[in-house]
Amino acid sequence: MCLSDSLFAKLYESAPDAIFICEQEHVVFANAAAKQMFRLAPGEGSVAPLSSFFANAESPHSPMHNVLKKMRRVDGTEFDAALSVSTVTNDNRQYHQLFVRDVRSHSAATQEGHGNDARLKFLVENADVVLWVMDAKTLQTLYVSDAVTRLQGYTPAEAIEHRFEDTVADAALVDAIKQRVKQKLAEFEQDSRVSSEPQVYASFLPRRCKDGKTVWTEVISKYVRNPQNGRVEILGISRYITEQVMAQRELGEVREYMHTVVDVMPSALIGVSSHGMVSLWNNSAAEISKVPTELALGQRFGELWTTAELLAPTISRVMSTGNKEESFLMPILVDDEMRQFNVVCFPVMQRRQRGVVIRMDDITEQIAMRDLLARSEKMLSIGGLAAGMAHEINNPLGGMMQLSQVIKMRLSESTPANQKIADRYHIEMSQIENYARGRGIFQLLEQVVESGGRAGRIVRNMLNFARQDSSAFELTDILNLVEDTLVLAGNEVDVNRNIDFRKIAIEKDYDTELPWVSCDRGRLQQVLLNLFKNSAQAFTAIAFEPGKWKLRIGLSVLEHDYCIEIEDNGPGIPETNLKNIFKPFYTTKNKAEGTGLGLSICKFIIEQHHQGQIEVTSSLGKGTKFSIRLPLNSSPHHVSN
Repeated sequence: MCLSDSLFAKLYESAPDAIFICEQEHVVFANAAAKQMFRLAPGEGSVAPLSSFFANAESPHSPMHNVLKKMRRVDGTEFDAALSVSTVTNDNRQYHQLFVRDVRSHSAATQEGHGNDARLKFLVENADVVLWVMDAKTLQTLYVSDAVTRLQGYTPAEAIEHRFEDTVADAALVDAIKQRVKQKLAEFEQDSRVSSEPQVYASFLPRRCKDGKTVWTEVISKYVRNPQNGRVEILGISRYITEQVMAQRELGEVREYMHTVVDVMPSALIGVSSHGMVSLWNNSAAEISKVPTELALGQRFGELWTTAELLAPTISRVMSTGNKEESFLMPILVDDEMRQFNVVCFPVMQRRQRGVVIRMDDITEQIAMRDLLARSEKMLSIGGLAAGMAHEINNPLGGMMQLSQVIKMRLSESTPANQKIADRYHIEMSQIENYARGRGIFQLLEQVVESGGRAGRIVRNMLNFARQDSSAFELTDILNLVEDTLVLAGNEVDVNRNIDFRKIAIEKDYDTELPWVSCDRGRLQQVLLNLFKNSAQAFTAIAFEPGKWKLRIGLSVLEHDYCIEIEDNGPGIPETNLKNIFKPFYTTKNKAEGTGLGLSICKFIIEQHHQGQIEVTSSLGKGTKFSIRLPLNSSPHHVSN
C-alpha cells in the first residue's frame, strides 16, 4: 500500500490523534501526532513492532472504540490513552488502523476549561457592576448577573420579570432610549455590516431600587446579532455612580452659589487672563460698562470697554510682579454722570497661567457724605454763633419796644408827670398830643412796636428750630407749626437767585376742626421749611409776575391720618427726575446750591421717625404737590440718625 502519494496520507498527517497503520505485527505508518506522542525519531515508527507501544506487550487486532489502554513511549514512560481499532482490506491484504488519544492531556484541558469557566462565573457574580443581556426588539431582559441583588435589591429572577420602563426613574429617558433602539434595529435590517462591527454606547440612567430609592448608573452597551437565533440583542454593563453624581451635583450647586454671590455683589468684579481675555464679568460690571456678561466673557478686555485703557498699565504691573495694587480713585462716566470708583487689582496665581481680578466700588456717595460732614461741622459752628447772636438781638429788641411805649406815653396828657413838665415850660400838653397825632407819631411808634414783635417772633422761631436735638414727641398744633414755619421761610431772601418767599401768594386751605398730633415738632418743622424753600426755588425758573406765584397749603384729616399738602404752580418736575427725587445725593442743582439730601432727609423723618408717608406728584408746566400723611396715634419710633 503506497499511502504517501494519496490524499489519505495528508489527512492522516494533519489529524490531532495519533494514528498507526499495521500489517500483522509491524507498524507500516505513523502520523506526526503519533511520533510526537510516543517520542519517535524520524523513520523509527515504521519499523517498530506494534507490541512495543503497549505497556503489557499486547497486540490488539479486534475492532474496538475508545477503550482505555496503558501505552508506553520509547523512553519507557507510560500513560493512559483511549484506543480505537478498525480493520481495512486492500489488495487482499489486511491492515489495522489504531487511533490513540492521550486521555491525561485531554482531561487536563477539560479541567482547565472548567476551571476557567468557574473563575469567569466567580468574577461575573462578584463584580461591582451588573452584566445583562436584553432583547433589542422587546426590551425584555434575558440575563442579569447576581450583582443586581447587591446593588438594587432585586433577585435576578425579579429583575428579569420587570419591564424596562419600570426600572428607569425618568419617563423622558425611557422614550428617548426606545426611539434609539428602534433606530438601531432599523440599521441592522438595512446594513449587514452593523452586526459585524458592533458600536459601544454610554449613557447615564436613574434606576429604581426595590426599596423605592433611586440610584444613578453609568450604562455601557452594544448591539449584536445572536448567531444561534439571529436575534438582535443588547449586551450591557451597568456601573453604579450615585456617589459621583451626588458629588457632581453638590459641586455644581457650590459653583452656582459662588456665581450667584459674585453676581449680587455691589462691587464690579472683572477677571482678566494673562492673554488679556475676560474670564469674569459680574452683573455690577455689566451695569457699569453697559456690556452684557454673555458678550463680555471670552472677549479681549482692551477692546471691550474704553475704561480698559486706563486700567491697562495697572493690570500689566500686577501680572508681572504678582503684587496687589492698592486702591486708587478712577472717574468713570455712568449714565451720563461722572462717578468716582475705588479700584483694587488682585493677582491670581494658577499653575498654568496668571491673571488679574479687578474690584471696582462706586464711592461717589461716600465722597459726597464726607464733604457734607465737613460742611455740617462748619454749619454747626455757624448755627451756634447764630443762636448766640439771636439771644443778643433779643435784648435790644426788647429795649426798643419798651422805649417806644415810653415815648408814646410821654407824648400823652394822661399822666401827671407829663403835665408837670409841660407847665414848667408853659406848654399845653393837649397841643403836644394833638401835634403828635397830627404828625402820625403814635402810628409810627405802634409800627416800631409791631416790627419789634415780629422780629422777636422770628428770633424765637429760629431758636425753636435750632433746638432739634431733643427728638421729643409732643402734642403739637400743626396749624400753628405751619404758620411759624411760614414766618421763617418769609425771612429768607436769596438776592443772587432772586428768591423772595414774600413774593409768593399763600393759599391756606385748612379744615375747620383740626386735632393736635403727637410728633417731633422740630423735625417736622424742618420738613415743612425744606418743602417751602424748594417751592420758592422752583419759581426762579419762570419769570416773576405779581400774583402768579402761588403756594397752596392744605391741612385736613382723612380717616386716621393727618394730611398736609404743599402744592405750587411752578414749572413741575420731569418724569425722569421724579422717580429719583427722594434718593440720597440726587440733585439737579449744582454743588454750590444743594447736596441732594434735603428730600431724602424729609422722607426719613416722615416715614422712619413718624411712621407716616410722603409722596410727590408733578405735571410739567402745571406744578408740583407734596402730600404728607401722619398717623393720629403716632408715637416715637427710635431710629438711627
